[in-house]
Amino acid sequence: MSGNIIEYIKNIVFLAALVTPGSALCQQVFTKGEISNVVICEKDTTESYSLFLPSGYDESLAWPVVFIFEPGARALVPVEKYSALANEFGYILVCSYNARNGPWEPVIKAFNALYEDTYQRFSLDLNRLIAMGFSGGARAAGMMAIASGRIYTVIACGAGYPASLRPTPGNDFYWTGIVGWKDMNYIEMLDIDSVLCDQPNGNQLLFYDGYHEWPPEEIVRDAFLLLEANAMRDGLIPKDTGLIRDIHSNLRNESYYPECALKDTFLENQFNKKKRNYLKGLAEENDDNQADFSLLYLSDAEISSSQTEMITYSEKRLRDIYETAITDISLTSLNPGHPVKSVRWWRKENDYLKKHIQSENCDALKNMYVRLHEYIWRNAWEQHYVFMKQGKYFTAAKFMEVCEALLPEESWPLVRLSIACINLGQRGKALEKLGEAADKGYDDIRYFDRVEEFNSLKADRKFNEIYEKIKSNASAGHSHK
Repeated sequence: MSGNIIEYIKNIVFLAALVTPGSALCQQVFTKGEISNVVICEKDTTESYSLFLPSGYDESLAWPVVFIFEPGARALVPVEKYSALANEFGYILVCSYNARNGPWEPVIKAFNALYEDTYQRFSLDLNRLIAMGFSGGARAAGMMAIASGRIYTVIACGAGYPASLRPTPGNDFYWTGIVGWKDMNYIEMLDIDSVLCDQPNGNQLLFYDGYHEWPPEEIVRDAFLLLEANAMRDGLIPKDTGLIRDIHSNLRNESYYPECALKDTFLENQFNKKKRNYLKGLAEENDDNQADFSLLYLSDAEISSSQTEMITYSEKRLRDIYETAITDISLTSLNPGHPVKSVRWWRKENDYLKKHIQSENCDALKNMYVRLHEYIWRNAWEQHYVFMKQGKYFTAAKFMEVCEALLPEESWPLVRLSIACINLGQRGKALEKLGEAADKGYDDIRYFDRVEEFNSLKADRKFNEIYEKIKSNASAGHSHK
């Protein structure tokens, strides 16, 4: 990510602030407390979004708004998932159908269009503009905050900053990270935590027991509570004794942490830091619980060679090995003869990781192996997609072979690999992989029918037999994992 793109964003983001809010737009009706599935932007009808207005929305007041970035532009997914929370806290939710993982320009265009449209339609609290995203969407949220200078809080789920930007403590926005114990980006989020969240400064990394996915509502509620705590400290909203009690009560719940051998200084530090972050400067407002707040002022335990540090060190070393192997595959796009790890090697690595996932008694170690396994196949899938779009079918096929090796029980990698094989002129291998997919229960007939490459096989008797098998799987309700 170059400085030029940041300057470009700075020059266009929030140009909508120059227009007058409440300008006459098309008379679309929005029901308070309900989701509007599709809202078409008035000034740019190519842009659209999903919207949630809280049930208490009153245009005479200013309301916080959460701009959500979904990596696949599935706007309804996060809006539906978090609408009840948004209603509880009084937040407007907005998520684009156009912003997705990929080039920055469409993301910037979508964000600017959504901001301008919501700025004109609704009464926004410009002091509490929130950018939230998952995976690549989290990186987009961070980029918009860095470039615009107008975002109050970033809620980054499952990923940190844009690839070439490093976090700095001097950012003019709050940062709340959320990551699952089994998320492939867990180590990345820990690294950001060490930079941004080392002091009780309103930044916080939150954990839950999950994978690389939109986090559960209860952990996002934690993020919203911190947002409210920061707003009270900053004087943006009045101090609310009831809300402070709610925050304090919520802090007693440590159920998100693994139980096993992670009972070391890392978790103690994280939880103490969380308590200080949430209630620093607010404790005196809650006299009934004053005794409980004594824990807020304990210094962090000194971290020695804790188990967490050893696990993190081991994980980084293994990731370096896998990252090198993945990079080698990418280089085949420039030189097909570039040496790469064999499919057999990837299968052995899968066996190694799965063995530890199944046999480890320690949750922390088990989670490490889960993260590494997810890191490999998700990266391979993403790289396959990129190289297919570029027409680099040899490299794309190599990456899908990694997915096949890491996910031997799944059928979808075989179908994706067959498409790359057709483009490489490997008709026999394509039919072989399609047959294996059908035998494993592949049943996504709607996707199958949309693949143009399969038209070249329709005259083949074996293909038609496979097609009938997939139709039968679909009728029987098999899973096309």
